[in-house]
Amino acid sequence: MCYANYLQSAYSQLSKSDEMYLQLKKIRDAECVKMNQASNALMTIKTQKDREWNKELVAEKILLECDIRNKLIVQKIRELKCPDDYSQVYKKRVPHKGSITVSNFEFDIKMSQDKPKKNTYTDFYVLALSYGTTLHMSNIAKVNENKLVFKDTFILKDLEDNFGIKAELFTLRLKTKKDSIRKICRNMFKKTTHNCCTNKIYYEDLNLNELLQSDILTPSFTHCLQFMLTKNQIDNGALFISPPPESKFRNYVNVNVAVNKLDLDTDLSGFLTWGTKRESIITWERKWVSLKGTQFSVYNYPQDEEYERDPCQSINLQYCLLPLVKEVENCPRKRTFVIKTGRPSTFVENEEEVALKKRYNFVLEKFYISADNNVDYKKWTETLESSLDTMRDWKQLVFIDDYYTK
Repeated sequence: MCYANYLQSAYSQLSKSDEMYLQLKKIRDAECVKMNQASNALMTIKTQKDREWNKELVAEKILLECDIRNKLIVQKIRELKCPDDYSQVYKKRVPHKGSITVSNFEFDIKMSQDKPKKNTYTDFYVLALSYGTTLHMSNIAKVNENKLVFKDTFILKDLEDNFGIKAELFTLRLKTKKDSIRKICRNMFKKTTHNCCTNKIYYEDLNLNELLQSDILTPSFTHCLQFMLTKNQIDNGALFISPPPESKFRNYVNVNVAVNKLDLDTDLSGFLTWGTKRESIITWERKWVSLKGTQFSVYNYPQDEEYERDPCQSINLQYCLLPLVKEVENCPRKRTFVIKTGRPSTFVENEEEVALKKRYNFVLEKFYISADNNVDYKKWTETLESSLDTMRDWKQLVFIDDYYTK
């Protein structure tokens, strides 16, 4: 057997966790190469007599980014190596995923009572957002009029339902102005030293196919504060944080979090009995019903869906109201549930129509649905409840203010 066939045979026997480990290892090795290059460039800048602070700042940011991403990848690799602790995480099926846009971070700075001093140093800040092994870094910003503003826009995709995005703020103080002549003369006879902390890293250079060891500079950025972004922050604006007691930041941050897309992993179809209520009488018809994503479609026959014919009834879950009614009083059919939606109407036509609490130009419309057996009833109601609850949490329901309407 030739070496190529041997490799192909070996790779075919790898499990999914092994394949993921190899992919993560390649990414980490590439980050280590990049980190080594940034460290060498930074050391060159630091040892120069007239070092340029702007180049040092860029090199420090690249080194920080590589360091954070390397730690995220190492953490993921550790999870793969501990199947007993993390097996449930990887086996768990995530039903719904979405993407969000995060932008315009604004931190308030506490007012200082001290008189401003002529300082040759400047504080620079950078913001890091991480989710899993995904990392987003902001542009470098400075405090202006007691506010620290990041105008960057970050798009985070494939977020699970209960996502948690870690936001970390780092700062670096650099000398950006020249010393006075008196200070230059005073420091002329002082011996210049460069106290730089280093760490050893081991990695494989994929270009050289060699295992290497390098001494890497530790990033000079210091950690200021940390907080989490969750789905509760969607469309909320201000977020309360817990900075350290000695921090100059106030205990809140303004940030815009908006949903780009929510993918509901729902694909359910089958026969149900569809009820239409006129006055006090409900008439029932056998229908083929399909739920795909947010679209609830009703057909006369399964072939209508197969040949992509127009449904005889269609409900977009975005216009549904919570909670889902799972028990209907005085209904002759057991295993009946009710889907409530808002229908536009300029006036209430009869006594049975109820105007919504917040939207007076919409009336409540009810759809009665009956399942043949307990298994189908549980399957449909649980899927609908899960979808509607997720859409409510992600602020994707149009009548979110009216979801307590009966």
